[in-house]
Amino acid sequence: MNINLTPQDHKLIQLLRHNARSSVTELAKAMHLSRTTVQQRLSRLEDRGVIQGYTVRLSPEAKARSISAHVMVKADSRDTSAMCQALAEIPQIDTVMSVSGRYDFIVIIRAVDTQQLDTVLDEMWEIDGITDTESSVVLSTKLDRR
Repeated sequence: MNINLTPQDHKLIQLLRHNARSSVTELAKAMHLSRTTVQQRLSRLEDRGVIQGYTVRLSPEAKARSISAHVMVKADSRDTSAMCQALAEIPQIDTVMSVSGRYDFIVIIRAVDTQQLDTVLDEMWEIDGITDTESSVVLSTKLDRR
């Protein structure tokens, strides 16, 4: 995949990160380009796989009605694909990231309450390959550019 991005591509992506529901007309106006040029640029970024989808970003109020936790996970084998697949099947798990350091993965969980969070953590312990976890409940978010 050729992912050489121009400054205009970066600007377009930045605008979409701020509001993925912006119309092509709004994006064109913000970029001082024609609507057709922006539409072609968007299509090219999508076709090349740079933009793989659009998502919903919850308001701070909506996030406040849920509990988020980051769980550091140690795995016991080099082939962790089955473990990652099992984690992906738990709907409250938002993200699974492979990392360097003492732990092998960071798992981000979003639960409706502490009881559901506890249930998800118990489900994780039933997954083959997980040997250790360390959980941190998010108290507040100071900056989120996603």
